[in-house]
Amino acid sequence: MKRFLALFLAISASAMMFVSCGDPADTTTASTTPAETTTEGTTTEGTTTAETTTERTTYTSLVEGVLDTYEHDYIIRHVANAETGEIVGVAVCYWEYDKVVKDIVFDEVFTYRNSVGEQFSYPVIQIGYGQGVIPFQSSIVETIDIPSTVKRIYSNSFGSCINLKKLTLNEGLEEIGAMAFWDARSLESVVIPSTVTTIGEYAFADCRNLKSVTIPRRFEDQVDIIFEDCSKEIVFIYVD
Repeated sequence: MKRFLALFLAISASAMMFVSCGDPADTTTASTTPAETTTEGTTTEGTTTAETTTERTTYTSLVEGVLDTYEHDYIIRHVANAETGEIVGVAVCYWEYDKVVKDIVFDEVFTYRNSVGEQFSYPVIQIGYGQGVIPFQSSIVETIDIPSTVKRIYSNSFGSCINLKKLTLNEGLEEIGAMAFWDARSLESVVIPSTVTTIGEYAFADCRNLKSVTIPRRFEDQVDIIFEDCSKEIVFIYVD
């Protein structure tokens, strides 16, 4: 549990900074280049951060309040191809404070228009961006549905959703970050998709009412740390 608390403090501190959409294990150096950010129909000069890693370069651009996004309840960041710079999807980084509801459903596709009326649509491929997605009203949330387009749930995305009762993770998901669902104390069952290849430490720590977990067999020797301080009565169903 000491390691869990240390990790929580480290992640909480890092939540004050924007971090790369790339692999957190990579070594990075940052640079900035001019870009345009559209805010409430007005185009202003912003920056696009290029994170250079030993394997690839990831470009991201924050988009807030862009035109024609009234059907969306959250703020996103673009995620671009490391080699070509082409935008390949979006990362949901923050649920708008006054739009948090008990049933959280993420769109598979994010569509918006820029200031000159051009329409763009991108798949939602990541949830979280180095901080909690619903940091102030997490106790309201009772259900979360992650679409199959999402490949990565970032660390600490849904920490302390204490009333979360139903979590739907679909096939296609590849990574669940450290402490992603810690302290979901009302959650009784969870099914980890077969496509998941990485689960961070304490991803479901302190989910004290968990009774059933279906999980790929590859994680059999990691369940103690993934589900630390959970119920001793959990039944693990391992799937090959």
